[in-house]
Amino acid sequence: MTDELLRRESDPVWRHLIGQRVEFKSRDRVTGKIRSWVGTVEFIGVNGLHGKFQITVDRCPVWPVTVNSIKKI
Repeated sequence: MTDELLRRESDPVWRHLIGQRVEFKSRDRVTGKIRSWVGTVEFIGVNGLHGKFQITVDRCPVWPVTVNSIKKI
């Protein structure tokens, strides 16, 4: 996807974080442990393929994200 398409497909409520550095938490899909992530947002919103809230940071898609843990740094 192009940068513009990722921006357009992102959730309008969170779109202001595109290009910003953020910290957030996600439950590891394999171990079930909570992990902290830090990176520059490229996409943020519900992924249509799996229906989970996802943040793509530094080309790495992460889901499921704990929405109330998202902080701009």
